Amino acid sequence: MLRALIVCAIFSIVFEMILATPDHRKEAWIEGAAIACAVFLVASVGSFVDWRKEVEFVRKRTESNKKNVCRVLRNGQIVLVHHNDLQVGEVMFIEYGMNIPVDGIVFQAT
Repeated sequence: MLRALIVCAIFSIVFEMILATPDHRKEAWIEGAAIACAVFLVASVGSFVDWRKEVEFVRKRTESNKKNVCRVLRNGQIVLVHHNDLQVGEVMFIEYGMNIPVDGIVFQAT
């Protein structure tokens, strides 16, 4: 739609300048320039809104990734590991309210 408005602005300026009387040529470009300004304004606002959405999405994804860590027993030490870095055979400590990202055998610690 914006492309169509840009084409309309160009045609408006060109045809107004060609078909205008010599007295009217000083103001012939105004309508086409107004259309071009409106297109620029709409494109700028749309780009800003999209940028803000992207920033918010990245922030939420980063925040979500920080929550996706768990404590595992690796090489005899307890370390914090992201869910994607879990390996077969590791002992994971499950806490209340935690999403369990793997299949496995559950033992109750005493």
